[in-house]
Amino acid sequence: MRQVSGALPALMRAQKLISRAAASGCFEDPNDGMLRNCLEDALLADETDVQGWSRLLFLVCERMERLGISAEEALSRESDRMIECFLEMQHSEKPTEGGSL
Repeated sequence: MRQVSGALPALMRAQKLISRAAASGCFEDPNDGMLRNCLEDALLADETDVQGWSRLLFLVCERMERLGISAEEALSRESDRMIECFLEMQHSEKPTEGGSL
């Protein structure tokens, strides 16, 4: 596991760690209850305590790995979708020619 570089982007590093853990057999598949409890813990935690959110993010990456979904690719697609949505919103807010400001 230490062979997975700490210089990788965090999401990519998490995916590699999860993949190696799964290949070695020491992998606990997060179930819905674990995810739900982790989300509740994160929502109830002090805002300066990032551990709960970090664990939740890691559990989501674990679940996505089990489902064969690349968290990195999914997040990239969602980021692209967000940009498009923002650009559409920005475009629709521009005043039309001859219209008032």
